[in-house]
Amino acid sequence: MIFSLIIIIGIFLYINNNKLSINTIVYENHKIQTDFNGFKIIHLSDLHNKSFGKNQSKLITKINTLNPDIIVITGDIINSYKKDTNNAFVLLKELIKLYPIYYVPGNHEARRSDYQKLLLNIENLGIIVLNNTTCSININNSKINIYGLEYDFFNYKNHFSTDILKSVDEKYFNILLSHGPHYFDYYAKFKFDLIFSGHEHGGQFRIPFIKKGIYAPSEGLFPKFSEGIHKKHNSTLIVSRGLGNSRFPFRLFNLPEVLLIEFKTSKF
Repeated sequence: MIFSLIIIIGIFLYINNNKLSINTIVYENHKIQTDFNGFKIIHLSDLHNKSFGKNQSKLITKINTLNPDIIVITGDIINSYKKDTNNAFVLLKELIKLYPIYYVPGNHEARRSDYQKLLLNIENLGIIVLNNTTCSININNSKINIYGLEYDFFNYKNHFSTDILKSVDEKYFNILLSHGPHYFDYYAKFKFDLIFSGHEHGGQFRIPFIKKGIYAPSEGLFPKFSEGIHKKHNSTLIVSRGLGNSRFPFRLFNLPEVLLIEFKTSKF
């Protein structure tokens, strides 16, 4: 009986940490122009060098079935507690063949001694690294701006004085990629329309049925921004539960998450 119980627990933990959850969000905003109606974004975060099948085949297959226009990655693709980055780069190398990718680093990248080299290697794949920089996506005469904040591991709040935040033009639709969701109040002050973050791992363990995360390093017990959609004024924050684990080795009632956001124009 003890042996059977151990097997059951092992299977349960395996499923909780390896079965991919696909969550779809239809996002409406009157600033989304007709050319971007139906535009699809995959949001990935906190891979922590985890593998989903040989050469990331399970994760890549899931993404391909969703057929996104772009992919945004909000940091921690690697695990700073381990030197190996192979699984992360296998995923990036395969996805960039098919989709434009926009990436910002997280705290696990920022604390590595080879941080700048790591970012350069990612950029050399053809991925757009947004480290306190911005870029635009243009379809016909329509435009979306994407901003990215670097994760300053030691003094993150300093980056809210960065010049890119002062350049936000409200007449366009503006997206911000930033690893830490716990600064949502700051992001909203700059009037970003849509913000993507990760970092909190869904609270690591989640309480069934009420879907509440238990703990996140940045917020402590029962974190406010462990997942999902949050709104303040005209800004919407979408938080990914992430894909992998860092120091703590497993999740509970908290499947690895792939987010699909589909744009819809709105009159209001």
